[in-house]
Amino acid sequence: MKKVIIIEDHEDVRFSLAVILKREGFSVETAGDSGEAFKIIEKNFIPDFLIVDFNIPGMNGIETIKEMKKKCDAKSILLTGDISLMGNNYVKESINYFILKPYDPKKIIDILKQN
Repeated sequence: MKKVIIIEDHEDVRFSLAVILKREGFSVETAGDSGEAFKIIEKNFIPDFLIVDFNIPGMNGIETIKEMKKKCDAKSILLTGDISLMGNNYVKESINYFILKPYDPKKIIDILKQN
């Protein structure tokens, strides 16, 4: 069973995506910011995937992914409404997948199942 951490500051988005992924058979933990996500890893939940919103409190999504990858070998999906991030080389080096908001959960599920 693949493990996923969703880092999203909007509780309704975080909750609904977690429900969808759990129904698909994934083990899911959620966090509202990077600090909460690091606490999840410290409790030995080592994710296979990080699903991270770009605009979260504290560190932005890219910084969060870079720091989290120092603690685990997880692939990453960045959720963003800013299409300009997709052409940024610094961003491309840091993450595995982009999904533009509003997103289709099926895209996320397909990525998780294919990897």
